[in-house]
Amino acid sequence: MFIRNLGLPCLLAAGLATFTTASLAEPLPTRDQAAQALAASYNQQQRQFMLESVNATASAQGDLVHYHLTLAEQGSSAKGIELLAQQVRADICKVDQQSLYRGVRVKLVISGSNGDSLYQAIQSDNDCSRLPY
Repeated sequence: MFIRNLGLPCLLAAGLATFTTASLAEPLPTRDQAAQALAASYNQQQRQFMLESVNATASAQGDLVHYHLTLAEQGSSAKGIELLAQQVRADICKVDQQSLYRGVRVKLVISGSNGDSLYQAIQSDNDCSRLPY
């Protein structure tokens, strides 16, 4: 009888502790918050590109990260720009594989020093191949 009486208060205390712990846990970030975090990480990193004279900036709008690269040199070839875009897309895929950034889209824009748009694409984690879980 004593054990049965002791069991109910212990059960109530355990249930209350579980509820309190669950309510104090941090919620998962939204896609908008993940996009802001991704843009901030792009801005903090010093990326090494094949073309050394590249200015890179990133900003977030909703769940879309705008990643803008501006080439300092005017005479970049179409092949060089495509190689740069491939390198950046591969870098984006490496980051998109992290579960925090799933569902965040990245709009990559490469512009010349005169402001002309040389390359533009929107990429999501669905565009990246990944190992099955």
